[in-house]
Amino acid sequence: MVIREDEKIYLVRALFERYESKLLRYTMRFIPEEAAREAVQDAFLKLWTIDDSLTEEHVVQWLYTVCRNRAIDIQRKDKRMTPLELSDEAIMSSGEDVAADYETKARMELAKSFMKLLTEKEREVIRLKFQDGLSYAQIAAITGHSVSHVGVLIHNALVHLRQKMKRVENVTPLRGTP
Repeated sequence: MVIREDEKIYLVRALFERYESKLLRYTMRFIPEEAAREAVQDAFLKLWTIDDSLTEEHVVQWLYTVCRNRAIDIQRKDKRMTPLELSDEAIMSSGEDVAADYETKARMELAKSFMKLLTEKEREVIRLKFQDGLSYAQIAAITGHSVSHVGVLIHNALVHLRQKMKRVENVTPLRGTP
């Protein structure tokens, strides 16, 4: 199916509006904001030039893959192998305000701090699944892991987080009262 240029402009613009902030947040996990913005912009420019036959699901995983690969290239070039701390701040929220309830905030802070205890692979798949809402298949295509390995990584990460949370909640009351 051939898409007219005006239709393609509309589709690329709609995809940009829908996924740009998610892609930027994901890419900033690897590289500084300015470079991440360039990587995301490059991905959408490449999208403009590729085959019109990609479905939206495939386009989304393709965009994440392009951003990830570009970030890794930049990271190698700059010899920055350590992830930015910003990503840990943004892990558990999607830009929306955290609930006003103190107990919820306390749990969110604990979960954020425990994310640092996960492996790099676990943190990445958790972000892609829960922050960006991607499917296991999409995550597998982006990261190069098999779908079953993505499932194992997510499962292990969640088990680890639950165990840590349960231990802390059993020891420390979250409401601030003895």
